[in-house]
Amino acid sequence: MDPLTILGLVKYIPDLVGMFDSKKGEQAQKISDTVGKIAETITGNTGQAAVDMLEKDPALAYEFKLAVMSNSNVIDQMKLDNVNSARDMYKVNPERASKTAEHIMKYNLIIVFFLVIMNIVAVIYLKEDAAVLAIVSNFIGIVLHALLNERQSVVNFFFGSSMGSKNKSK
Repeated sequence: MDPLTILGLVKYIPDLVGMFDSKKGEQAQKISDTVGKIAETITGNTGQAAVDMLEKDPALAYEFKLAVMSNSNVIDQMKLDNVNSARDMYKVNPERASKTAEHIMKYNLIIVFFLVIMNIVAVIYLKEDAAVLAIVSNFIGIVLHALLNERQSVVNFFFGSSMGSKNKSK
């Protein structure tokens, strides 16, 4: 399926947008093919004709979204493949990866603590200017979210994200 058609379909399932990174070509192709087949099944058309039908008919678009979401094993498999790929790369240069992970685990919480303090200070001193306070707080929130996700990714990499991951591996 061509990339423009996929972009037309993916807007109905925002969770898939990150899956189409150029570094994940093979995985993106698997998802692309699956999403294309689902669109074809739902609309009876392929390519741009399927996208056009979904744009014209909200009920059909909703049905398409539900069908893709019910096929979540594809997304789960891609996430598992991504972790396995990272683990394969770890075997090549474990010292560097371990040092990076150690750095993340050691310093992210300290940075998170200071960002929370900065947010509290911003609330105290910027309460008169709601627009600036909103911008500062949102920016701090985005960075906090990214730092905590990075930390969680390290934990997931070394210890697994859940029992579900072990089951998916099998």
